[in-house]
Amino acid sequence: MEQLQGKERWDLLAEVAHLYYNEHLTQAQIGQRLGTTRFRVSQYLLDAREEGVVEILIHLSDNRNRQVERRLEERFGLRRALVLNNRYLSHGETLRQLGRMAAEELAKHLRPGDKMGISWGKTLQSLLPAMGDGAFPAVELLPLNGWADLENPTLEAGALAQAMAGACGGRAGVLPAPLYLRGKALRQALWTQPALLSLQESYGEMAAAVTGISSTSTLAVRHPLWRQYLDFPQGEELVGSVFGRLLGPGGKRDQSSLERRLMGVSEEALRAVPWRMGIALGRHKGLAVAAALDSGLVNLLVTDVSLALAALSEGE
Repeated sequence: MEQLQGKERWDLLAEVAHLYYNEHLTQAQIGQRLGTTRFRVSQYLLDAREEGVVEILIHLSDNRNRQVERRLEERFGLRRALVLNNRYLSHGETLRQLGRMAAEELAKHLRPGDKMGISWGKTLQSLLPAMGDGAFPAVELLPLNGWADLENPTLEAGALAQAMAGACGGRAGVLPAPLYLRGKALRQALWTQPALLSLQESYGEMAAAVTGISSTSTLAVRHPLWRQYLDFPQGEELVGSVFGRLLGPGGKRDQSSLERRLMGVSEEALRAVPWRMGIALGRHKGLAVAAALDSGLVNLLVTDVSLALAALSEGE
């Protein structure tokens, strides 16, 4: 590198910066791709800034709406709310910034070795880019639910737990079971297996748990496979779900037997978690988010301003 000059040096620094800032590769991954060390990549990134290859523009105007945050905290009794002003942001950029906000907030409340539960979904996957390069403590990631048979398997709770553990240098637990399981005796027998018994004990030690918030259009119960587990057809009373639990307006819980078949963290263990984060975006989820907050299952919300206002409107 020291021998490179002019355009060759500029192009190398630009490539490293592109892989890091735009492709979100870790310094170690860039080093492997370029056949060098992570420490050299770190120096390349510093050189890129010093030599003007990379320019960082900081907009001092706050990207959070603290007035709406306070309203959410007061109305729903939340420990904390983070609301992104996303009026001029695309859906993809909104998702990216919500993921970064969520990861940075969680990092404030976690220490290396702590346990963090993770549910499924694309919003949770948005945390991944902000969890590498030492930006996030090396925690133990625990899947909170069994597999939901999603079209994209990388969004399953177990897959996300593995990916996040890899990003932060932590560990990941495993829950080798479907989202729902018919037969009380079988379900109880599975939880007595050493691996699952250990996971259940870890649930009681979680410092944080993170979930997306689903609207009726994305409820797992709409899946043809899981509809076979219903004892009777669901009416229009369902508005969303959180941590795999079905919700009606005002946070009313589903009364069918479906939730009793859920393979995942118990509600008792979940409610004992100090920080229970819900992440969601999109105004159409207003009713679902209001229900999730009213249920008390979420006490830390990360969302965009349009959805925050919609949830407040539904909660009035």
